[in-house]
Amino acid sequence: MVFPGIPAIDERDHDLAYLSSQAFGHKWRILLEALAGELFENFSPDEARGFFRQIGARVARQIPLPQTATLVELDNAIGAAISNLGWGYSRLLFEDNVMLVFHRAYPGAHESGTSAAWRNAFSALLEGLYTAWVHSQGGSSDLRAYVQEDALANGFVFKFGY
Repeated sequence: MVFPGIPAIDERDHDLAYLSSQAFGHKWRILLEALAGELFENFSPDEARGFFRQIGARVARQIPLPQTATLVELDNAIGAAISNLGWGYSRLLFEDNVMLVFHRAYPGAHESGTSAAWRNAFSALLEGLYTAWVHSQGGSSDLRAYVQEDALANGFVFKFGY
């Protein structure tokens, strides 16, 4: 998938270059995948996703965005925060009066053997993170980010709605 407004690139090469510059070490990957696996095996999907959404909201409170006045400023602030965390890269845009976030190169995205539980956990964490950041910018408290399942093979698309 090509991000609207960004020149076409070989996405896999770009993702791999980004990921190789980040520190998602093997030891942390084992721990985090085990945590995600246990939660999704022992709780309902809604409960496990809710847990990771709350973690995302907590991270958003720990890493607040500066106040922004425009969509471009918000996109830049989110992009910088995500990059500083080493969690990939994102692009925010409006399409048909709906706000979308395209997120690629999340930790473990291109690792062989990355579990479905980890993908599910990290997408839920990002739902909480993006939702809290939009709320911090004055967005309606009812507005929430929802992952669009399987929209990107090695990333996520989040749609904001009620």
